[in-house]
Amino acid sequence: MSSEGRIPAIEGAHLLQSLRASDFDIPSAIGELIDNSIQADAKTVNIKVKDVVAGTHKKYKLIQEIVCADDGYGMDATPGSTLHSCIKLGYSTRFNNRDGIGRFGVGMTLAGIRFATKIEVYSKQKGKKWNYIIFDLNNDEDINEGIAPPVEKEPPAEYLTLVGKSEGTLVIWSGFDKFAEQDLHATTYSDGFEAPDSLDPYGYLNHWIGRTYRKFIWQGVKINLNDQEVYSFDPLFISKQKNQFPEDPKAKIIFEKEIDWNVSHNGKKGGSETSKIKIKISLLPEFYRENISKGGLQFKGRYIEENQGISILRSDREVYYDEIPYFGEGRVKKLNWEDKDRWWGCEISFTPELDEHFTVKNIKRGAVPAKELKIALYSLIKPVRDACIEQVQAHWARVKANQERGKFETGTDIKTTHATAETLAKTTKIPEKPKAGKNLTPAEQENRLENLTRELDETDAQKWRVKFESQPFTIMDGHWKGDTFIDMNYLEGKAILQYNLNHVFFEEMSNIRKQLQNMDDPTKAVKLAQKLHELIDILLMSFVRARQGFDEDSEYSVKQIMEYTVRDWGRYLHTYTRAYEKEHLFEEDV
Repeated sequence: MSSEGRIPAIEGAHLLQSLRASDFDIPSAIGELIDNSIQADAKTVNIKVKDVVAGTHKKYKLIQEIVCADDGYGMDATPGSTLHSCIKLGYSTRFNNRDGIGRFGVGMTLAGIRFATKIEVYSKQKGKKWNYIIFDLNNDEDINEGIAPPVEKEPPAEYLTLVGKSEGTLVIWSGFDKFAEQDLHATTYSDGFEAPDSLDPYGYLNHWIGRTYRKFIWQGVKINLNDQEVYSFDPLFISKQKNQFPEDPKAKIIFEKEIDWNVSHNGKKGGSETSKIKIKISLLPEFYRENISKGGLQFKGRYIEENQGISILRSDREVYYDEIPYFGEGRVKKLNWEDKDRWWGCEISFTPELDEHFTVKNIKRGAVPAKELKIALYSLIKPVRDACIEQVQAHWARVKANQERGKFETGTDIKTTHATAETLAKTTKIPEKPKAGKNLTPAEQENRLENLTRELDETDAQKWRVKFESQPFTIMDGHWKGDTFIDMNYLEGKAILQYNLNHVFFEEMSNIRKQLQNMDDPTKAVKLAQKLHELIDILLMSFVRARQGFDEDSEYSVKQIMEYTVRDWGRYLHTYTRAYEKEHLFEEDV
């Protein structure tokens, strides 16, 4: 066939500008870099995101450079080789390969030019030197004449420690120019939590990477983001391996199944070749579900509110995490996603042979099952989902019943002799906010509650828990061996003081009370004994409140601890005693 009169099918410069309007966001773009590192058998992947402060009135951070460095096997640097061609759109040593997480050969470059104008790649193979290529959208030669051959060049000194010593690859994206894009604001990827839950300045990006590549992290791949190791995150809450909150309880696997599905070739079905789809469903622990109204939001860093959907993995790499739209057998018979769907987790895993059935895109985002497969998955998942929701609602009914019962157990059912001091602590304003117990994880707080009530039966334990929650300061009488006469526990915003009634101090106190009660004027004696008892409460309560002013995560010298404790103990004792005197101002002297 003659080539006369033909024109190029592609207008290179215009096409490149058009391709910059792809669907990549910053996390999925960085994901393309991590994919390449994992495909190169990297054991360590280092991501760096550099930003600058921008804005005149309202300040925000603008991403300036993204770097990915690894210790995987490097690329051949001869002209026309892998390194020379790696930026070329459509080039891939693994094009249409169904064995790994790559396939199309457009990821790294398409992701890079989505935001940046310059892509630089350094690569080194074992026993060879570093080589370098560059592609710059602002360089007419690169656009019109093509990518220059690799040259020998060492990576910048600041990044040499991030790559492997004997082999590795370094990719640098720079020249970010789409300043109006929300995706270029570094603040978009902060999690906004407080320590110790926060992983900022890129906490949410850390979370996204940890969830997307969780299986690889479990297999030993170490990923660092701005020198901070990325934690794995399992949206099924089953695995706590390399997780930020390993002490949290694990979810239960309530359903597992593998199904065989016919493989399509170029959109055509037929033949006997099949591939397996794995389905796993979990029910989140009751630990997260106690507070009906908060919906898990109190558990910072667990992202329970995002768990309203399904995680789909392709070759162990997550390619979708959201509600599946129109998930059902038609417009009427479908799953209507609700807030309570966050309490069960679902993971669907498949291999690349089934890409057509999961409508996988070239940017590995938005993989959703095709119609026939969607119906098959729905028929398996929907009954399990309904059973999970029933369990969640049944648990909430029990919680609500306990809360209703607890309305009558906020102290009236627990008769102690410490009510005056506890009421004083509740009504007396102390300007300083307590620090001790502020940074407890939910699991640590639960562990302290269990230790406080472990000697009690279930009914009494529940009553005391309600009492702890209802007031800032609680005093308990206890009995234990040893020389300690009090014990202190701190929860978030709460303090619990325990008296060891086996201690000689309290035995003597008890003797004094008995002697006073045997005085000639029993009325005065009883009042005096009670007043003495209340003042002792105030004395020790003041000490515990002074201790509550110390941040448990900070370091103090012994001298500082003693000085601050004595100072604050006296200050709080003065405040509480004055308040006590006002309470008893018009009482008769005893």
